[in-house]
Amino acid sequence: MELTDKTVAGRYAIRAELGSGGTATVYRAEDIVLGRPMALKVLSAALAADPDFVLRFEREAQLAARLDHPNIVEVFDFGSTEDGREYMVMRLLEGEGLDVLLARRGPLSVSEVLPILQQIAAALDYTHASGLVHRDVKPSNVRIDGSGRATLTDFGIARALDSARLTLPGMAIGTPRYMSPEQVRGLEATFATDVYSLAVVAYEMLTGHAPFEGDGTALMHRIVNEPPASPLAYNSKLPPAVGQALARGLAKAPADRWTSAGALVDELERITKSTPLSPPTAGPDEEATVVRPRMHPPSASPGGESDPAPTSSRATLLIAVAAAIVGMLLVVSYLGVTG
Repeated sequence: MELTDKTVAGRYAIRAELGSGGTATVYRAEDIVLGRPMALKVLSAALAADPDFVLRFEREAQLAARLDHPNIVEVFDFGSTEDGREYMVMRLLEGEGLDVLLARRGPLSVSEVLPILQQIAAALDYTHASGLVHRDVKPSNVRIDGSGRATLTDFGIARALDSARLTLPGMAIGTPRYMSPEQVRGLEATFATDVYSLAVVAYEMLTGHAPFEGDGTALMHRIVNEPPASPLAYNSKLPPAVGQALARGLAKAPADRWTSAGALVDELERITKSTPLSPPTAGPDEEATVVRPRMHPPSASPGGESDPAPTSSRATLLIAVAAAIVGMLLVVSYLGVTG
């Protein structure tokens, strides 16, 4: 059933479709009781008859509703439409997806990347402290608004570490480009899984590339068996220590990665503060721009008088020589007069 211009549960007036994925469609809606805009995520009709997908959708709403963090999308309500499809009501997020931002802008500067990563890491560390693993950290699941606020979304495949599995052993869950080696192999996802995916996102934000690229089984083989390409191969202005920090985040063994998302981002911040990025280098056919220091007049001292300008040793020598010559002339003149 087409929901645009309809009202769900007698309360949520659908205004427009915002986007559609493989499992659900998201609409812009208005809560006519509270008079505020909302986002309504509705399970697709094709999956509404599948008990497994219905259970997964319900669990996403339940898990997300447990979380209360400024960088995690809020879930306010949950129910079923008149035609039997599950829906959840969420805070309407303005702005654009991080994937859209990267496609539009390309690689971002470190000063732009760090605030976004810090917010994603804060959301992940909070999620992990709540006993949840997101399992699908990627740019399209991060929303950036006009003020620079980043919000982590889509807990559809998140799982509580103490809950029963909804996937079979050996089943790979996630988005291949951002999946960890253990996800590719169908093994248990842990907090370290999200740290790995965050390292992939950081790598892509800084270089415009993923550490492993390709399709299908070839991509999965690289993730499990090959070392990642150095980010400096795509962005030579990055400090080498950034490559080392990302490499640790991308370690094959979960135990070898950073202990938390925040630890990875803190290290990147420390590196960039202690090792400034190299300035752009002029190409062979470009004329380098030379910035000369601006000359300032002597600064005023607290008493209101200007501090004396420093004199060079050469100037001091010239003054001394001139004084000696003048002295000699005076002596000669005196002797001439007295003689």
